Amino acid sequence: MRTRHQLISDLGLKNNYVSPEFLIEMLPDGLFQCKKLQCLLLGKNSLMSLSPHVGELSNLTHLELVGNYLETLPPELEGCQSLKRSCLIVEENLLNTLPPPVTERLQTGLDKC
Repeated sequence: MRTRHQLISDLGLKNNYVSPEFLIEMLPDGLFQCKKLQCLLLGKNSLMSLSPHVGELSNLTHLELVGNYLETLPPELEGCQSLKRSCLIVEENLLNTLPPPVTERLQTGLDKC
C-alpha cells in the first residue's frame, strides 16, 4: 500500500532559517522514501550535511542547496540518475568540490533543467 508521501513529486523547504536556536541542520530519513520526488528545494536552511539516502531518489531532476553550510556532498548522490549538472544548485555553501563519482556522472548531464 502506498502512502501519500510516496506520491510527492515536488517539495519546497526553502528559507527555514529562523534563528541560531532554530536550525534545520539535517533532514529526516523519511524524506528519502519519496521515490517519485523530482524537485527538492532546500535553500537557506542551515543544513550541515546531506544524507547518503539522497542517492535513493533516482527520479530527482532538480536539487537546490543554496545558502547552507554544506562542506561536502555524499558520493551516493551519483544514484540520482535523472539529476543534471545544471540542476544541482550548490552556491553559497562551504563546498570546495563535488565528490568524484558525482562529478563523473554529471559530466554528461549538462542539459537545461
